Amino acid sequence: MGRKVYRSQRVGRLPPWPPDALFLPEVVPCRSGNHPADHESHPVTSSASAPTCSARGCREPAAVALVWRNPRIHGPEREKRWLACERHRSSLADFLAARDFPLRVEPL
Repeated sequence: MGRKVYRSQRVGRLPPWPPDALFLPEVVPCRSGNHPADHESHPVTSSASAPTCSARGCREPAAVALVWRNPRIHGPEREKRWLACERHRSSLADFLAARDFPLRVEPL
């Protein structure tokens, strides 16, 4: 059996790495594509390509914008926009309607 070490026994001890060790944060690529550094290649913000559907994994061209907000968190001035292709328009709208979020559909 190992000896049990209590928190009070660890306080004040030196760390197990050398004092001159350099720690750099791990760089993890942004999965969502919404990171400001990726804005040139993001399909929604790129001016060279047509806007794409916001549904997960869909790369079809968007046909409409679903403009919505969460009234429990934000006032009427704060709105979010999801872009939807014809295939995902109803499923995205149903998702928002099930949560009673105010929603309007605008053509692109």
